[in-house]
Amino acid sequence: MSTLSLSNNGKIFIIERNQKLVASSTKQRPFQIEQGQARRLTIEDVRDPVFQIAVKLLKEQFPDFRQITKPASLQFEANDEIYFLQISPLGNGDGLDWLTVVIVPGSDFLGQLRKNTATTLLLCLIALGVTIWIGVVTTKRIVKPIEDLKDSALALAGGDFTTKVALDHRADEIGVLAQAFNTMAGELQGLFTNLEGKVRERTIELHASETRERERNTQLEQTLQELKRTQSMILHTEKMSSLGQMVAGVAHEINNPVSFIHGNITHSSEYADHLLELVQLYQKNYPQPSPDITELIEEIDLEFIAADLPKTLESMRHGTERIKQIVLSLRNFSRLDEEGKKPIDLHSGIDSTLLILSNRLQTTDRHPAITVVQNYDQSLPLVEGDAGQLNQVFLNILNNAVDAIDDYYALISDPERPDSSSTADFKPSISIATRLIDREDQQWAEVQITDNGVGIPLEILENIFDPFFTTKPVGKGTGLGLTSCYQIIVEKHGGTIEASPAAGHGTTLILTIPVQAIQTS
Repeated sequence: MSTLSLSNNGKIFIIERNQKLVASSTKQRPFQIEQGQARRLTIEDVRDPVFQIAVKLLKEQFPDFRQITKPASLQFEANDEIYFLQISPLGNGDGLDWLTVVIVPGSDFLGQLRKNTATTLLLCLIALGVTIWIGVVTTKRIVKPIEDLKDSALALAGGDFTTKVALDHRADEIGVLAQAFNTMAGELQGLFTNLEGKVRERTIELHASETRERERNTQLEQTLQELKRTQSMILHTEKMSSLGQMVAGVAHEINNPVSFIHGNITHSSEYADHLLELVQLYQKNYPQPSPDITELIEEIDLEFIAADLPKTLESMRHGTERIKQIVLSLRNFSRLDEEGKKPIDLHSGIDSTLLILSNRLQTTDRHPAITVVQNYDQSLPLVEGDAGQLNQVFLNILNNAVDAIDDYYALISDPERPDSSSTADFKPSISIATRLIDREDQQWAEVQITDNGVGIPLEILENIFDPFFTTKPVGKGTGLGLTSCYQIIVEKHGGTIEASPAAGHGTTLILTIPVQAIQTS
C-alpha cells in the first residue's frame, strides 16, 4: 500500500468492520508480537495522531461501522491544518467485507493551485515592471528638456543671471523658448548690475543716516531712563517721608490716650471687684431687700453684670495691650529717629511689618486666611542697615504677595474658566525664611519670601525691577514698589535681590544683605 500513487502526505488504511486493522500505507504493521504470538491491532492502536483524530470523528458519525454501506466524505482539523477523509466499503461476492479509509491534507489539494497562482502573479509583476520601465524611459526623453528649462528658470529666479539653457540648438519649440530665455537672462543681468550699483550707493547713505539716528536714540534712551530713575526716586522719597511722618504721628497720637486707658483698666478692675464684693456682702446680710431694690436688681440683671463685668474689663485690657503692641510696631517700622545705617534686627522688622499687615492676612472676600510660616535662623546676627528702608522693602514684597494670592483666588473662583479648581483645596500661605551664609569672605543675611499666589510669567520675570513696570491693572499699582526694593537692597545696601517661580505656582524673592555695611556709591 505504501507504493500506491497518492498525495505526498496522504494515508490509506484498510480496516474490518469490527475495527481491526488490515493494512495501511504507513510503516506500522497491522499486528504486533506479544509473548511469541501475533496480535492484530485495532484502529485505536495505530500510532498516528491524525488517524486517531479521524477515528474519533468516524466513531461519532458511525457508532456501528456495519452501517457504512456507501462511500462517505468527512472533514476535520488537526495541527492547525484541514484534512479530508473518505471511507468506502471494499468487498466482493466471496465474503470480503472491508472498509478503506483515505486521509489527505488540504494543503496537498491546494498546493498546485497556489503554485499556479504564484506563477501568474509573478508574470503580472514582471509585465508591470517592464511597462513602468518603458514609461519611465519614454517620459525622461520627453520631459528632460522641459526639466532643464525649469531648473534654469528657478536659478534665474534665485538671482543667478549667468545661467544658460543649452537647448538653443534645437529647431523645435523648445529650442525657440531656450533662445528667448537666454536673451532675457542676459538683459536681466545687465539691469541687475546697474541696479546693484545704485542700491550700493543708497545703502551707504542710509547706513550713515541710521548710524546718526541710532546714536541719537541711544542718547534719548539713556536720558529717558535717567529721568525715570530720578522720578521714581523722588516719588519714593516723598512717599516714604509722608508715610513715615504719618505713621509716627499716628503712633504718637494713639499712644498717649491708650497708655492712660491701659493704666486705668487695672484700677477699674479692682474697683469693680470691690463693688461686687460689697453687693454680695449686702445680699448676704440683707437677704430680703425692699421691693424697689428687688425690682432694680431684676431690671438690670445684677447676676449677669456680676459675671460679665470682669470679662469685659479683661477684654478691654487685652485690647489696649494689642493697641500698644501695634503702636510699638508702627514706631519700629517708621524709625524716623534713626538716620543712616545702624545694627538692626531683621526678624523684628519682619514681625513689625507682619503686624501692620495683619488685617490683610485675615479672611476676606478676596481670599481665605493667609498662613504665614516663619522659619528664622536664630543665629542671624544684627545687620548694619537702614531700618526704615528695609522695613519698607518687606512691606512692598509682602503686599505684592497678598495681591498675588488675591489674583490666584479670583482665578480659581471663576466658574467660566474650564481649568478652574475648587477653592476649598486652596490654602494660601506666605513662607518667610532667614539664614546666615558665607560668600566672598563675608557674612550675608539671606531673607527668602515665598507665596503661592498667581506667580509671574518667565518672559517678564527679568523686567519686574524696571521703573514703572507692573502687571497690575491701571489704578492698582505704580510699578515703583519692586524698583524701590531693588534700589534699597542693591544700590544702598550693596546686596542682591532675585525673583524666581515657586514650585507649583507662586513667586519666591530672595534678598541678601551684607552683615557689615558695604560702602556704596
